[in-house]
Amino acid sequence: MNKIIILIICILLLIIVLLHIIEKRTSIKYNKINISDNQLINLLYSKNTKNINLYYINLDSSINRKQRFLQRLPKYIIPIRINAITPNTLPNIKTNIRFDHSKDKKILSCTASHLKAIYTAYHNNEDIVFISEDDVIFIKNINWYQLINLAPNNWDIIQLHICCLPTITESYNPIYKYNKTNTLFLEIKNRIIPSAACYLINRKGMQKILEMYIPNYNDNNWDNIKVLDFTKHPESYAADDLIFYNTNRYVCTQILIDVDGIDSTLHPENLPKHNITKKYIQNNL
Repeated sequence: MNKIIILIICILLLIIVLLHIIEKRTSIKYNKINISDNQLINLLYSKNTKNINLYYINLDSSINRKQRFLQRLPKYIIPIRINAITPNTLPNIKTNIRFDHSKDKKILSCTASHLKAIYTAYHNNEDIVFISEDDVIFIKNINWYQLINLAPNNWDIIQLHICCLPTITESYNPIYKYNKTNTLFLEIKNRIIPSAACYLINRKGMQKILEMYIPNYNDNNWDNIKVLDFTKHPESYAADDLIFYNTNRYVCTQILIDVDGIDSTLHPENLPKHNITKKYIQNNL
């Protein structure tokens, strides 16, 4: 009898803890950056007429993906290819998190590829660039500098794509619900709003990220980068979590970017999420 009572108490305590976690997640209030009706209309109907460089990550073996990506790239967005890191070319990783070498090296390779893209842009003396993966689709090619000018002055990263996960609590997604409002950006502080498919980054943001994860980032030869130190991120080494961590990151609520959702070389397990996102985007455009 006592064992049954103890079991019931344990179950009740577990339920209380789970309810507390759900309440905490759903009660998160993002800092909203609103603009006027006229500003929003002018932005969404603006056209990009000024060059901006885009550093895109692509494996040598992904020839078809590269061709699809380049064929539909809008005018004035200048592509600069970054040869993606593979498990065979991955630098040594320092992390406090245990990982499965056979599986997680693909995730680490994706993260390292983003760092390589940021590192390359930084050493090319870029001020503001896109970083993207090679399955990105630009739905709208707005005046990107106008979008940048509407962002808060302290921005480091403007996240332009998210993976909508409606099964997760409202505190996570979908962010795109705000595209029906005057909220242009949501300020996100170290929360899992996934997708590093495409983002804008400025020089201050580049340096902040490189200082966190590449001990000798001032060396301008990537071949000399032998160690990536992920110990400053306590919970994750996925690209979106790690790249956006401790940066002034603003998620754009407007539907501007989509992804193929056809195949995935490093993250095939993410295809279902991408397809959920595609359906959500199509239904809300």
